[in-house]
Amino acid sequence: MVDAVPPFRLLGMKNPETILTQRIVRELESFGALVFKIHGSQYQVAGLPDLLVHRGGMTVWMEVKTATGRLRRIQEARIAQIRRFGVPVAVVRSPEEALKFLSDHCPTGRANREEEDE
Repeated sequence: MVDAVPPFRLLGMKNPETILTQRIVRELESFGALVFKIHGSQYQVAGLPDLLVHRGGMTVWMEVKTATGRLRRIQEARIAQIRRFGVPVAVVRSPEEALKFLSDHCPTGRANREEEDE
């Protein structure tokens, strides 16, 4: 069975989650974070969160979802696996949620100032 084409694709628009991810990345970077967008492929581990974020000597993962977006089972399993290793992971639905998670888990600190001096 062929999947139906999402309406935004028929109108030549970007995926709403892609637009949200771009906004979140810009906000995180403006607050001094180093952000890596994880792109899925056949060579990538399935279900990894969208963003690997580093600031102040700490690293966290963030999965970006729209207000109505839901995690797939593999994403739920991968997030649980990452958490078992003590690494913070959040599902974020806005730039504000992403910044709050960042500030709660990755305080600014000496590491950022040293990196800026390089």
